Amino acid sequence: MHSLWSTDAATGSPAKNNLDICRCRAIYRIVAVGELVMKIKRLDHVGIRVMNFDTAISFYEKLDFVVTRQDSKERIVVLKHDSGIEINLLDSGSDGNNQMNVLMDVEKKYPGYTHYAIEIDSAAGAKQHLESIGLVVTEGPVIFGDGKTSVFIRDPDRNVIEFTQLP
Repeated sequence: MHSLWSTDAATGSPAKNNLDICRCRAIYRIVAVGELVMKIKRLDHVGIRVMNFDTAISFYEKLDFVVTRQDSKERIVVLKHDSGIEINLLDSGSDGNNQMNVLMDVEKKYPGYTHYAIEIDSAAGAKQHLESIGLVVTEGPVIFGDGKTSVFIRDPDRNVIEFTQLP
């Protein structure tokens, strides 16, 4: 249970009885509703820094993404998929890392996003499809403890993409 539920709202000290706990919960709800300024609805897009727009576009087009906007001033290419997924490609990636993803391929573990996962109907079907369009499946199918089954690929800039079948 969150510590807020078991503390006195006025003093911050541990609640003495159920009435204090209920009062604290009520105050929490009022604050949460009264000060709500942001409601998260969904992930809007994934931004990926790439070394070469043409290479990255060609890769994502194999996965049925379509270029919907190119802006040389902003140095961005926006791709969308019929599923609603949007990817923003940003240029000026550095190749000074010997073709390695510094978040995944080096011994030292740096903070940052390591991958994104796309829900699919069938991991086995995804593996077959990805290989049929010339993409290398780097891992999987793997069944995780929560029952999800995933296959993994890398984009041309070595970013990991996971395709996940829910249980």
